[in-house]
Order: sequence, then structure tokens, then C-alpha cells
Amino acid sequence: MDYDPEVTFLFQFGLIRDAVVVPQSSLNLKTIKDLACNFINTKVPDHGINKIEDRILLFRHEYNTNNILQFVNSASDIVDESLIEIVLTGKVLSSNSNFDLLKVKPHALSVHSYKTPTFCDFCGEMLFGLVRQGLKCDGCGQNYHKRCVVKVPNNCTYVLLDEKRKRSTALQVPLSSSGGSNSSLASGNSTQNEESSLVRLANFFNSVTTLKDNMSEKQ
Repeated sequence: MDYDPEVTFLFQFGLIRDAVVVPQSSLNLKTIKDLACNFINTKVPDHGINKIEDRILLFRHEYNTNNILQFVNSASDIVDESLIEIVLTGKVLSSNSNFDLLKVKPHALSVHSYKTPTFCDFCGEMLFGLVRQGLKCDGCGQNYHKRCVVKVPNNCTYVLLDEKRKRSTALQVPLSSSGGSNSSLASGNSTQNEESSLVRLANFFNSVTTLKDNMSEKQ
């Protein structure tokens, strides 16, 4: 009788974590998603979420990359001791659209030093220390304790923030014939006016000095 090796990995849903054992021969995306549904239904039986199987996204914790959470694209992404994060989307995922995938992204975290008192967006407690107190997401700008990073859900909204930045940039149009201006042009004009004033002031003092010299020579 042939021995069928097993794959042992961890499911994590919020603060809930537990081990799962699956025969390697039956490991595929459908099986993994079914196991994730069963995991949620077992651990949180009163969740009250409909069509849960169409809302699940799976991410693998990968600490050797910039984004510690990598989207699970195939069953081969899951090996022994893998930590798989279960994420539920707000809307039911369509089979031919990645729109919702864009809204659920792992955070791009990097160590950050804060100059003002800052609180963790996960646990709500202050980030203590003089330097390198925590981690900041380069996308959505949220801040976390180092100890809280492994518990943070994949809810980075940097795609939405990028869209807002694009709309904001589009509103900053150049100076029009009607006399409208944006803040950057106003700032540039202010700087130019200050420089012009300094030049005029310097020329004034030079002319006064020249006039005094001429009067002294005549005397």
C-alpha cells in the first residue's frame, strides 16, 4: 500500500489560529478553500455571513519579501508549516473579475521612527521608544507595533488612496486666463515676489551708496 504524505499548515482568521492536516494528493485550491470555509464555520459558528465560500481570499505569510502576505495562486504555494491568512471580502467575488482583489491587499510595511506620539492602528496602544518604534504601511499610512504585525488583516487601502491622489492632482490645473491658480503656482509666485523685493531693495541701497559717494567727491 502506497503511503500518501500529508501537508501540515496553519490557518489564521483574525486572532484565531489552528493547524490543518491534508493529504498531499488531495491538495488543490478548491480543497483549501473548502477547508477555510469549514475552519470559519467551526471556529465562528455564529458569524452570520452568507455565501462565505465566494468571499474568501487566502494569503500566505512570507517574511522574506517586502509584502509579508502573498496571495495564494496555487496549491503549490502551501507547504509544511505555512501560515495561511483567511480574509473575507465585503462583496461576493465574481469569477471573472479582480476588482475586489484590488481592494484587499497586504500592507507594505517598513520600520519607521516617529517624532510625535503615535498609536498602533491594530491594538490602539502607543508605540513606545525613541527610534524605530513600529512599522508604517507605505500604502495606507497605518502604524503598527512589531508584535501586532502578524495579526494585522490584509485590508490595505492604498489602491483607493492612489485614486484619490490622482483626482486631487487632476484638480490642480495651471493658471487659466480667468485668473485662477493652484496652490503650487501661488507658492511659486510668492517666492518670486520675495526674490524681486530683495533685488529691488539691494538696488535701492546701491543707488543710495553711489549718491553719497558722488556728493562726497563734490565736497
